[in-house]
Amino acid sequence: MSSLTLPIVLQFLVAIIANVAALIALPLTMGFTKFGPTVFCASLFILNLFMMSRMIQSGVPLSGLIPLMTGVIPLTMIVVGIVHFGENGSPLRIGLLLGACALATAAAAVQQG
Repeated sequence: MSSLTLPIVLQFLVAIIANVAALIALPLTMGFTKFGPTVFCASLFILNLFMMSRMIQSGVPLSGLIPLMTGVIPLTMIVVGIVHFGENGSPLRIGLLLGACALATAAAAVQQG
């Protein structure tokens, strides 16, 4: 596994921000029928994939990258959904979503011996 360098951390942050921004922009595409928002949204998803591929090329193992993103992106989108989109933020719903993210992250992080 490669060491955690500043470029890798920055690539990870850009990948997360691009993915979250694309997910926020997704409703603006109106089901990919609006050209401008669709190009913007697709460009952000491509940027996310580009950053992930650069991290993998730098030596970050996919088995370490995916579990981390499995937790960070959904947790960020939970906050965005509640704060920006005004979704239901009941304690039960938040608890279940956090538990699901924790389980998915833990399951993805399990190393096979």
